[in-house]
Amino acid sequence: MLSFTSGLEEDPDCAGRATSTLQQCAAAIAALPLAAPPGTQYRYGNGHLVVAAAIAESVSGTPFTTLFWQRLSVPLGAPSTFMTGGANPNPAGNGRSTMRDYARFVRMLWNGGEIDGTRVLSEHAVAEMQQDQTNGAPIVVASAIRKALGSRYGLGSWYDVLDPATGAFEVSSPGAFGFHPWIDRQRDLYGVYVIEAPDDVSAGGWDVKQQVRNAVDASSS
Repeated sequence: MLSFTSGLEEDPDCAGRATSTLQQCAAAIAALPLAAPPGTQYRYGNGHLVVAAAIAESVSGTPFTTLFWQRLSVPLGAPSTFMTGGANPNPAGNGRSTMRDYARFVRMLWNGGEIDGTRVLSEHAVAEMQQDQTNGAPIVVASAIRKALGSRYGLGSWYDVLDPATGAFEVSSPGAFGFHPWIDRQRDLYGVYVIEAPDDVSAGGWDVKQQVRNAVDASSS
């Protein structure tokens, strides 16, 4: 589910709706016909995450919004980061944060799951998140730029090889409205490109990232 190859409905109507609960929404998704056999297609969308969050909620016996706070916000030292949505949070879009908190989040992922001496995620978990988890499944539902780039997907983030000779890669998770975080493992850096835009500008930030690459490469040559 976290690699978006579950075959589940990628954009269910119930995601984040106040008239439903997370468990009810997950059950509604499970009752729908599969869009594809599991593992055979990559289909970008929030349905996979809704079901994953519902499973986490069921296994832990804790509401997902509380679980998010306890397992991420508190150990991360991010007091202004939380999940909204009440009984039916949409994991793909109900998160709220500040630039200070989000910078800590990206730094933690860049640093293998640890920040300021506190381990938030295991190093192994981060390594699994930041590698191709699609197992060669065709990218069926995704933005045009991702299809053109030949991007693959890890767990919750895009995966792009920057240097086939060395295997160096980048992971990123651009939002639809001008938010573009990335971690460049080839150059050992991370950044966030942010603009405020009412329309879909998910392609935004690509030129900025290239300028950063060029500047870093020039300074080290």
